[in-house]
Amino acid sequence: MYRKFIKTISLILSFVMVICNIQVTHVHAEEQYQHSDTETEKGVTLKVEWNDPVLGQPTTFHVSATGGSGAYKFKMDAPSYTNPNEWNFESVADPSRGEWMKYTSECSSTDYSFTMMASGTYNFHFYIILVLRVLKTIIL
Repeated sequence: MYRKFIKTISLILSFVMVICNIQVTHVHAEEQYQHSDTETEKGVTLKVEWNDPVLGQPTTFHVSATGGSGAYKFKMDAPSYTNPNEWNFESVADPSRGEWMKYTSECSSTDYSFTMMASGTYNFHFYIILVLRVLKTIIL
């Protein structure tokens, strides 16, 4: 009887510990980025997450999508910049370079990195292509 009681208590404590670990992991995952923005169109949501930028250090933009087929291709345009209190945006990267013109291979998320070198306003544009597949089998 005593062994059964100890086993039951151990099982309950193990279950509680697993629940606590799941909750702690969930909290850490949501705290990974300080900022996020989303846009939804036709059932597909594009999400961009990032932390506060630090001048001279790379800022990572985590781009992901949900909805649709789950297979997406992502692209980031060359960022643009304007001085504080001005609205004359200029590209701060060569937009003709290959990295700004190509979509990723099929995936559910990707990361982009950019180093901001001056105070001001930066514009970042992210794109998604939803990969649709039609499979038709014909047997003759």
